[in-house]
Amino acid sequence: MMDSNSHRNSPRQSLNSHHISPPVAIIANATPRLNKWILDRILADSRLEAGSGGIIPVSELNVGSGIVPPSHIICLDGIFRHAYRAGIRPDVILGDLDSITKNDIRLAKELDIPVLSMPDQNHSDFAKGISYCLEKYPNTEIVIYNALGGDRLDHTLVNLGYLKRFFSKNRTIILVEKWQKTQFHSNEILRIRGPIGSDLAVMSMPKARVSSNGLLYDMKEAELEVGRFESSSNAMACSEAIIIIEGDCLVVLSHSQELMRE
Repeated sequence: MMDSNSHRNSPRQSLNSHHISPPVAIIANATPRLNKWILDRILADSRLEAGSGGIIPVSELNVGSGIVPPSHIICLDGIFRHAYRAGIRPDVILGDLDSITKNDIRLAKELDIPVLSMPDQNHSDFAKGISYCLEKYPNTEIVIYNALGGDRLDHTLVNLGYLKRFFSKNRTIILVEKWQKTQFHSNEILRIRGPIGSDLAVMSMPKARVSSNGLLYDMKEAELEVGRFESSSNAMACSEAIIIIEGDCLVVLSHSQELMRE
């Protein structure tokens, strides 16, 4: 939480117009099963009941308010089993294939779903999934589900780090969880629009100088550093806010908030 006595910056500028195009969705395998929230976000309201084995076309998918339905879906390794049983038919399955069963691979082949074996142990399935999307769908937004949590804290930390590794100002990679969405930003001016009081956080990775205008705890060239000083538990004080980042940060937003680059 930032010091509430920090000063505001210059007046905000008008919002930039932007075009929303369908993203690519990755269903990661941080947890062994997809929880109900993830299924509700990905599947249409008229989805088939879980376990029915039915298939819902990508064109009918609905990932919730503020997020455009994906153009393609990638399942990482064994998460395919749970996605398919819930009615999700991915466009491709990939990974080192250490958690997908032979029966699942057989089923995928019967459904003409490509199964790509990527045995390289120097990179995680999460990184392989992002690399595949960047090559197959360049400059397309990537939305990733089920990437955080689970029993492996090291996997969670590494997955957050991959946001920095794959960062480019020409594309967006978003980790989506139940209450929040997380993006990496470096040396950027961000404009955020959302309800007053809605939560957000700016977390350095590992250091950044940050200023803001329109937050509950505004910053003026605050020196953020991992383990020393962060802007957690912050919130919108206005319906629009500006965040100026010099350095590297993770920006954690509520689903009701919209972020634009200046």
